[in-house]
Amino acid sequence: DEAHALIAAGDITFQSAQDFGVVTPLAAVVSGSMQLQIVEDLSGNGLPAYAPLNGGMQNDLRFGVADAQTLERLRFLNDTLAAELDETLREPVALMPIADSALARGDDCHGKTANATQLLNAIVSNRFLTTADSFFLNLWMAASKCIMSSAKSMPNSALVTTMAANGSRFGIQIAGLPDHWHTAPATPPLMQAQEPGSPLNAIGDSAIVETLGLGGMCQASAASVLKSPDHFGFSARSVVSQEVAPLVSLGVLDAGGQAGMLGRGLYRPPLEIFEKALVELTDS
Repeated sequence: DEAHALIAAGDITFQSAQDFGVVTPLAAVVSGSMQLQIVEDLSGNGLPAYAPLNGGMQNDLRFGVADAQTLERLRFLNDTLAAELDETLREPVALMPIADSALARGDDCHGKTANATQLLNAIVSNRFLTTADSFFLNLWMAASKCIMSSAKSMPNSALVTTMAANGSRFGIQIAGLPDHWHTAPATPPLMQAQEPGSPLNAIGDSAIVETLGLGGMCQASAASVLKSPDHFGFSARSVVSQEVAPLVSLGVLDAGGQAGMLGRGLYRPPLEIFEKALVELTDS
């Protein structure tokens, strides 16, 4: 109640996580007191990216439920788990080989990350990770942000470097117009079946994974290996010319903030945001 009052009074303000190099899934937020994972490009081409710890499929902050269990899980992640991982990690963990092997085993590095989490846990050996198949998701979101940042400021480039939603609007950024959002009203992802509840519009930064061509973009593809940098990315020009928006795999939340995640769905962003981006790129 105190937090709601501070937000309503304007004493706490919200900004886009990705404007600060941070990615956070679904309805999760990042505050100044939270422990973050750091993903860096050792070649020096991409910018560092940051993500909170993933709490698995029970009581995680990303599900948007404000209750005691969510707070307990958040404190565990921020205090206990972060300290355990910090103690374990004496050198950087290479994420690309883990993602590569996980894709070959059937993961898509977005909605399906169980194999990647298992491969990561073979390195960090943490008990919690054996119960949290989704743990690798946040790390790979940060890796995706780091990878796509290497294309930032490419002249006249319509390569899509960022996709995200906040439950109200869906937005993209393109390489030739860095740090500029092109947005349109968001709608709920499409689901075949769901738990009782009212679906929330698309939300979260996890669509950054689809900017690489993974997640929902590779579900129907035979390709399962990250062979080269040429594998990554798609252009707003190709989206507009083909009149087909990218397919994004998203969790679907209860808009009332009571039931948590109702299930998984598929989402196609509005074509108009890609059209807007091209117009502004041409005029710039």
